[in-house]
Amino acid sequence: MPKLNPFSLALAALPLGLAVNAHAQSGLLQNHFERRLHPREAWQRLDPFDFSVRLAGTTTYDDNINFNNVTPLKDVIFNAAPGLTISTGDYYAREESFLIVDYSPNFQFFRRYDHNNAINQQADVTGQYHFRKLTFGLTHRFEQVTEGVVDVGSRVERTVNATELKTNYRLAKKTTLDVNLKQTLTTYPLVSSKQWENEDFINYEVLRRVKLGVGGKLGYLQVQNQPHQTYEQALLRVQYNLTGKAELTASFGPEWRQFSSGQSRHWEPVASVGLAYTPQDNTRLAVSINRAQEISVSLLGQNYTATTAGFRLFQKVFTKGVITVGGGYTWLDFHGIGLVAPVDRNDRFWYGLAGFDWNFNRNWTVGLLFQHREDESNLPQFGFKNNQVSLQASARY
Repeated sequence: MPKLNPFSLALAALPLGLAVNAHAQSGLLQNHFERRLHPREAWQRLDPFDFSVRLAGTTTYDDNINFNNVTPLKDVIFNAAPGLTISTGDYYAREESFLIVDYSPNFQFFRRYDHNNAINQQADVTGQYHFRKLTFGLTHRFEQVTEGVVDVGSRVERTVNATELKTNYRLAKKTTLDVNLKQTLTTYPLVSSKQWENEDFINYEVLRRVKLGVGGKLGYLQVQNQPHQTYEQALLRVQYNLTGKAELTASFGPEWRQFSSGQSRHWEPVASVGLAYTPQDNTRLAVSINRAQEISVSLLGQNYTATTAGFRLFQKVFTKGVITVGGGYTWLDFHGIGLVAPVDRNDRFWYGLAGFDWNFNRNWTVGLLFQHREDESNLPQFGFKNNQVSLQASARY
């Protein structure tokens, strides 16, 4: 059974900052390194299922809830997010067969501008079936949230249904084959999209802890009232795992994209890098770098290329405390896809955060977080500055 060190326990309910990406900024504190619950920590056990419950309450002062520098609105936001997880099988180590079902509504209330009140929802199903040489994995994520979106420059509702089937087959002692299929259905007030992807890799273990993979991705993107898109990626992947110290996964290569509008074929580099480094038990660093092309939610007939880099540093102090610092930068470069005249827009979005969390025991945590976010856009209506101060208390059983 994997050993839990004190630092991993300190991260059990740690609010590690607001999840920030090119699309949206969540109003809830997110646990980016959530500790897996051991079966003996389950709230209830009805063989073969284990039941776990949690509750997080967050109070946030936000000086620009609509991401708008023309008429910035200040408010205090209250969030109450209960959650239920049902698990069975090898859900702790996740090496053999298992199934996890999780659901969490988030009741969001605004003290002053209560027309923004919302009930957000997130449901996840994760399962795996393991044979001797073949492993099937299936995940489905449902998400319905109202939040600020950098691309739009205001708060909008978003619904996502994402389903992914993963298969891994051991061809030889050091060679494996990955075949992954994914479908993503996304709905915004003004636009909806359907996306299908197939990603395949052949992996070879060149060293004991180093794997190299060669593969690619094929995709089809269907966008409401806009040209459809097809794309192909040729990818090289590197995986490095130094147990207890460092985990690295990096993939990169060119992408070619075509549009049903007849727009000239477009190509550009894509990349994805994730690093988790633990130099000692009390310190952990997470770094991510991504470059990908997305459709614009606010500008009809436009795509944008998002280049993103971010980090989180966690330092355990005073036995039960954890200091968190982090930041990130995103460069959004918009371009037309042949439906209408292209819009000359580029955004430079960055954020920084600092927080402190205190773990009273294995189940109870309180935390305080400050975050500054800023978007410098060449179109003034999309630029904004935003500060948030959040206090959170959470419990998990």
